[in-house]
Amino acid sequence: MLVWNRLLNLVDSCCTHAPKIDLVLDLVDFVMEIMTIDEVAAMLRMSKRSVYEMTSGRGRARMKHPLPVLRINSSVRFLRKDVEAWIEKLAANGK
Repeated sequence: MLVWNRLLNLVDSCCTHAPKIDLVLDLVDFVMEIMTIDEVAAMLRMSKRSVYEMTSGRGRARMKHPLPVLRINSSVRFLRKDVEAWIEKLAANGK
């Protein structure tokens, strides 16, 4: 709830047009699309260490289809749609 209120305050302070709620919903959707290591590990039912290894340079070099990763400063993040597409690609190649 606190995050929601902060987003509403941010939108109120920077926007003067009527459909502010649409902007807030777009921001929420974007934030929900970015996943952390913990979330990806839970989604894949793997350990965090395994996910970290799959995102390292050596790990990516060994994989035919490397896990798509975003590096933001020193953080590792993932886009949900990219992870889901990666899973589908692996499933299709396994058939």
